[in-house]
Amino acid sequence: MLWQELTKIALMGTERSQLSESIKTALQAKGIRLGNDEARMIMEGASYYAMMHKSGMQAKVWDRPIPRPAPKELPENACSPEAIQCLHQIIDGAFPNALNEFIHLLQKHGRHLPAELLPNLLDQCRQSPSLWEKLRDCLGARGAWLVQQNPEWLFLQQNPNPEIWETGTKDQRMALLKSLRLSQPEEGLALLEASWETESLQSRIAFLKIMETGLSAKDESFLEKCLDDRRKEVRQLAASVLVQIASAALLERMYQRTVALFVVTGKKKIKLEVNLPEDLSPEMIRDGIDPRNQWYQGGVKASRLGQMLAVIPPVRWENYFDKTREEVLAIFLKSNWGKLFFTAISMATALHQDKAWMEAILRIWFVKHHEADWQNLDLQIMTSSIPAEVFNKMAIEGLEKDATLVENSAPLSILLKELDHPWEDRLSILFFRNLKAWLKNNPGQYWNAWHFWNILEKAAYQINPFLLPTLQNAFDKDVIWYQAGEEIDKFTRVLKFRLKMAKGLGAKMEDV
Repeated sequence: MLWQELTKIALMGTERSQLSESIKTALQAKGIRLGNDEARMIMEGASYYAMMHKSGMQAKVWDRPIPRPAPKELPENACSPEAIQCLHQIIDGAFPNALNEFIHLLQKHGRHLPAELLPNLLDQCRQSPSLWEKLRDCLGARGAWLVQQNPEWLFLQQNPNPEIWETGTKDQRMALLKSLRLSQPEEGLALLEASWETESLQSRIAFLKIMETGLSAKDESFLEKCLDDRRKEVRQLAASVLVQIASAALLERMYQRTVALFVVTGKKKIKLEVNLPEDLSPEMIRDGIDPRNQWYQGGVKASRLGQMLAVIPPVRWENYFDKTREEVLAIFLKSNWGKLFFTAISMATALHQDKAWMEAILRIWFVKHHEADWQNLDLQIMTSSIPAEVFNKMAIEGLEKDATLVENSAPLSILLKELDHPWEDRLSILFFRNLKAWLKNNPGQYWNAWHFWNILEKAAYQINPFLLPTLQNAFDKDVIWYQAGEEIDKFTRVLKFRLKMAKGLGAKMEDV
C-alpha cells in the first residue's frame, strides 16, 4: 500500500531511496503537488494518510472542477477581534439572545461574518431557515463563494438557478421560490401556477406558506383557485394567505356575512345585538371557516362568528358605524358578545398590522384587565405582533401612570416580558425608577418579585448598552439595589457583553 511505501522511503531517506513514478501519480491523485522536493511530497502524503486514519474514513474523490480561490474581503468589511470573540461566545451559548443584535449591527456597519465561523453557521442554517434569513445579507463575497462549494449548502444561495424548479429537490425548489418572491414575485407565481396541478400535498402546503412573501393583489386569482383544492389543508392555508390582501374579495364576503348578523338600534347611542350563524353554506366553508373549530368559549356558533371577525380589517367598522376606534370598541364591548368581539378584533388588528387599533385595544385592556371577566382574555396573537414603536409608546404610558411596577398578569408586565423590541432610553429610565420604588415599598420581599426579575432578564438584551455607565453608577451609589444584588449582577454582565460587542462592530450610542 502507498502508506507503507511512504513509510519505508521516509525511514531509509530520500538519498537512499526515491519515489517511483507510480507513487508520484498516486500522490498527485490525492491533490499533492509534485516537484523536485521529494521530502516535501513524502511529508504531505504522510499527513494526508495520517488525517485519513484519524478520521476513520477515506476522503471522497473530488470529481468536480477545482474551484477558484476564495475572493479576498476588503479590510473595512472585516470584523474586529473583539467582535469575533463576541460571536464565538454567542454561538457557544454564553449569550445566545444577542445574535439578532449582532447581525443587525453587522449589517448596519457594512461588516461581514468572520470566515472562520462561516462553515459552522452555514451548517446551522440548514436546520434553521429563520437563521439563514438573518445571515444571508452578512455573508460577503467570501461567504457567497463558500456556499457554492458544498452541495449541501447550495439551496441557501440567494439566486438559485431557475432550472432547479424542474429538476431540484424540494429544499432547492423552496429556496428558488423564496428568492423569486423576494425580488420577482410575479415570476415566482408563474412558476407555481405552471406546476401546481402536479405538486404533492406537502409541496403545495410548503409553497403556499412561501407565497406570504411578496404578497400582493396580483396573487389573488391564484389563491382563489386554491380555495377549490381537493384537500382541506390547502384550502384553509390558501384562505389564511388570501385574507392578508387588504383588497381581497374574500374579505368583502366575510364583511357582508358578518353585518348580516347585526341588529343595530339607536343613532347617537348605538346598541348592537348579534345573531350567531346557525349554519355554514358551502361558500363559507370554501372561504376558510371551519365548521368544527371551537376556539372561543361560547361554542361552535360563536367561533364561526369569531372566525369571520378575525380577518376583517378593523377600519371597516369605523366606516360601518361612522364612529372613532374608541367608540366602535365601546359599541362592541356593550354588545351581547363583547369579549368575543374584543378577542377577534385584536386578531384582525394583528393580521392587518393596524397600529392605531393596536393602541386603542391596549388602552382598554390596560384599564379592564383586573375585572373578573377579563382575567383569561387571550390577546397573545396581537401582543406578539406589536411593532417596536407601539410597544415603546404603550409601555412608557403604562410606567408613567404607575409609581411602581405591576403584578405579573397585568398587560404591561406581559408586554415587557414577552416582546423582543429595543427599549427607548425613556422606557429604560422609567422601568428602573419604578423598580426602585417597588423595592423601597416592599423591603425583604425578594421572593415576591420573581416576575420583575423575568422582566429584568429580558431588559438586559433590549436596553441600550451605552446606558451601562449611568445605570452602574446608580446601582453602586444606592444601597436599595443590594436587595436585588444577584439579579442586578446578571443584568450588568449581559449589558457589559453587549456594550463590548457594539463597540467591536463600530457602533455608537445612537446606533443601538
